[in-house]
Amino acid sequence: MPTIRKAASKDAPKIKELYLQLMLKFEKIEPYFYAQDRNYWKTKANFRIREFMRKKDILFLVLEENKDMVGFVHLVIEKREQIFKLKNMGYIDALYVKPGFRKKGYGKLLLKESLKWFKKKGVVFYTIITSAKDKSANQYWKKRGFREWEIRYNTKKIIL
Repeated sequence: MPTIRKAASKDAPKIKELYLQLMLKFEKIEPYFYAQDRNYWKTKANFRIREFMRKKDILFLVLEENKDMVGFVHLVIEKREQIFKLKNMGYIDALYVKPGFRKKGYGKLLLKESLKWFKKKGVVFYTIITSAKDKSANQYWKKRGFREWEIRYNTKKIIL
């Protein structure tokens, strides 16, 4: 039976490894998506994850099966400018389940707990950004009631 809990500081190295697997997946789909220096993952990622964990508007949840971390979700609440009707926006920054543990409903469990946290924090609108080229992720989010909201265009390099 899987368990979901709020991540603790000691979980940062395992979250980092899962995050890296997610980033590598996205790099295969879109090389410019996460073109992070590989050294970052060795030297700074644990510190940054722990730093995020201390913020009240950021939450990491981890999913464990038999005490092995097999998934996580990274949630962020962003305060919006006064011109917007919605003052707080929830972002599912990342949701990842190891390949061998997919198709068991684990992502759905993480999403359910995520939405509970957003609701508790007074957030009624939440979003996720994924690559348009990632067909499986797009199907996953649509199946769970998300819809296309905006289209972003990127350049491969800075044009002056």
